[in-house]
Amino acid sequence: REKLELAQAYSNSCFVREQTRHLQHYNKRTRPKSFVIRDACLILRPESTASHALRRWQGPGTVKQVLSPCSYLVEYKSALYRLHANL
Repeated sequence: REKLELAQAYSNSCFVREQTRHLQHYNKRTRPKSFVIRDACLILRPESTASHALRRWQGPGTVKQVLSPCSYLVEYKSALYRLHANL
């Protein structure tokens, strides 16, 4: 029982250390993105319905509504899309 608790404590400390390291590496070149209503933005959409791996930037679209700090309602070619600003 003691060995399991010791192994769990060790794995938790390694997990926290590695998670922090990955987060620092990921956030190294990221910048916060925000849009306001009537901003122009590009949309990353699939080229076809056959494969979601093939995507192209399309636009510009127009931000119609801010749903949350990172989620927006965007109008593009008379259609509304709910998009997340993660790229």
